[in-house]
Amino acid sequence: MMVDLRRLPGWEARLEAMLRAAEGRPFSWGECDCCLLAADAVHALTGHDYAAGWRGLYRSRKAAVSRLITVHGTADLAILATETLGAEVPPGQARRGDIAAVPVRGQPAFGGVMLGVVESGGRVATLTPGGLKRWPLSVARHCWRVG
Repeated sequence: MMVDLRRLPGWEARLEAMLRAAEGRPFSWGECDCCLLAADAVHALTGHDYAAGWRGLYRSRKAAVSRLITVHGTADLAILATETLGAEVPPGQARRGDIAAVPVRGQPAFGGVMLGVVESGGRVATLTPGGLKRWPLSVARHCWRVG
């Protein structure tokens, strides 16, 4: 479901607060994972919460894949992000607060990518089982504009 997203005043502070909070939280399927990090970023920027009906409804990778396929017909995160956020933008045009997908080696689930949020300094923050990890934006396979 695409929504007309617009960045609200004060989004920068809300995005930073959301990322600081994510730094201290352990990875947990359905509570604190890469998709929810991306949804939390969109919420911080625009006030729209795409994940309101998803949090806490799955507890494993297998359950997440199953739920995505049942509800959306695919578990490919790039397809879902495009359906939700619109057309991709080249990684070189991504701005702070936009959503990016970085590859996950040896992980065919979710289309072989995990979602993250573009930070200042040309980095993408993702949430992994090892915690919040930052990647160079140049490794992103896909990016989507938020607002």
